[in-house]
Amino acid sequence: MPWIGNVAAERKFHADDEGVQILANARSNTSLTRITLPGNEQITREGMMSLLKLVNDISSIQATLQSNHTMTEIEYDNFFDVQKNIDDALYYNKDLEGDAVIGKAKVINTQLHSDIREVMCFSQGLDIVVNITASLYRSP
Repeated sequence: MPWIGNVAAERKFHADDEGVQILANARSNTSLTRITLPGNEQITREGMMSLLKLVNDISSIQATLQSNHTMTEIEYDNFFDVQKNIDDALYYNKDLEGDAVIGKAKVINTQLHSDIREVMCFSQGLDIVVNITASLYRSP
């Protein structure tokens, strides 16, 4: 049975895309450290995109800095291309300490690398915005 919670508080949670979107909008929840959603076929790629936005919202640098930095584990059965990006964001949450440090690492590694930013924009359903600064460093 799917659940959301941490060691201190475990709650049952059966999710579909709408439920995951509601959860993802609660970015400021700093007590939530783990989400387990095994056997939840109702979650589609759209729901997975919401989970990615929860842990690393690429829509702006400010959004990336305000993403959830306490979530360390998201378990799910569905395999979508978004999964690797979720796992990368969780890596920073697990291995670094302090919201400012984690937020800066996410910005540096996702916002400032044009190739990664392009993949992240696609994963989150965002229009790809050309980074003019990055294009200056590309060879002709």
